[in-house]
Amino acid sequence: MSIVTSIQGNLSEYILFLWQSEDLIRAFDFNLEDVKNHYLAPSAKDEVGLSKDFYWFQTLANEMLAEGVKEKGHTQRSLEKMAELEAIHLLLFAEVEDPKYLKIIEKAYPLVGEFIKKKSGKKSQTLTTACLNALYGFLLLRLKQEKISEETQEAVKTFKEILAYLSAKYKQMQAN
Repeated sequence: MSIVTSIQGNLSEYILFLWQSEDLIRAFDFNLEDVKNHYLAPSAKDEVGLSKDFYWFQTLANEMLAEGVKEKGHTQRSLEKMAELEAIHLLLFAEVEDPKYLKIIEKAYPLVGEFIKKKSGKKSQTLTTACLNALYGFLLLRLKQEKISEETQEAVKTFKEILAYLSAKYKQMQAN
């Protein structure tokens, strides 16, 4: 099984993987053989999975170049998946008024607002984009083995809860 295949069922994990992959391709300066040798091959379970993942990275790198996001930004594919996640949020929040989701959101709103003001510096982010940015930032901090405050860890748990709920609803909608 390939890396990509294993996470495609979870929308928020897939988005974060897209972001990580974009950054990885940039870090290797679009040298896909290095991506293959240093990132994909060490964790490959078999040649078929390795080939599928390598092809996926090639396609993503080509999209990045074609869409002008070589140095920063996200591919259209990533933006579309983010829009799908936001659409599910709006559906559950405003249209369906899903009681369980509303309870999660009620707890999260102050944390999301604080994150947007203090951490991201961006004033106009959607709730889902803010949660994704917070979680991606958290993952980067962990990779760098930096100290993460208890407050940040608690906030990230709430953001994960939102994204997990939305991803589960997405999967459920895809199945129907």
